Amino acid sequence: ADAALERALAVVRDGTRKCEVIDAIREASRIMASVTSTRDDPGARGRKVRVGIIGDIYTRMNPFANQGLYPALESRGCEVLAPPFIVDGQIWDMVDFPKRFWEHHEHGRAVRRGLLSVYQREELWRVRRQFPSWPEITLDPGFLHWRAATAPYLRSDVDGLLAQNLGKAMDFIGMGADGIVNTMCHNCMAGLATDAVFPAVRRDHGGIPYLSLAYDSLGDVHVATRIEAFVDLMRTRRARRSPGPA
Repeated sequence: ADAALERALAVVRDGTRKCEVIDAIREASRIMASVTSTRDDPGARGRKVRVGIIGDIYTRMNPFANQGLYPALESRGCEVLAPPFIVDGQIWDMVDFPKRFWEHHEHGRAVRRGLLSVYQREELWRVRRQFPSWPEITLDPGFLHWRAATAPYLRSDVDGLLAQNLGKAMDFIGMGADGIVNTMCHNCMAGLATDAVFPAVRRDHGGIPYLSLAYDSLGDVHVATRIEAFVDLMRTRRARRSPGPA
């Protein structure tokens, strides 16, 4: 998988330089799909606990910032449900910006931004159509879904990044995640606010295990220890929830 990813990224970089992005993404997707996987083996997948990753954009996507969180989880038998990173913000802004302009009586800007949003949405789906229709990869419900999902916990005018963060956690819970990890850099406001709200989310979703990791790039041993304890908690909870033998 790692070797295929390196080839796929090289194809995308080359396609970007040549202004042939869609063709490059299509080829990169084909390269990744050619990797032998246990995805369709219910037995193999059933032995893995599923972890959804949320948090501030940079920390959740950069392996240096999160100290190799994804391979650390995978090496402990987890299936990682990764967010689609930067595109989350674009999806949110497509609706949020026109709405805010309109509410502030900047109607001309609202119309112009709305037309741009229509164009952006079409471009988004040009890219998305090149990937398999797996929710773990392509589920970006967007503004209305995330607003509705987070309405019990947040005001309607709350910061978009916080609503996206919690909304994505709701998506993962709907996919059957066994736990949620919130990654953030030191003193990240979105991460800290997520921490403040998540106890209410856990209360309404069966006490789903939740781990908040604040990174300072020092490679502290306690991070690895907390990840191990978190994985054990998810496995124990799943075992208790699974039906016993007849």
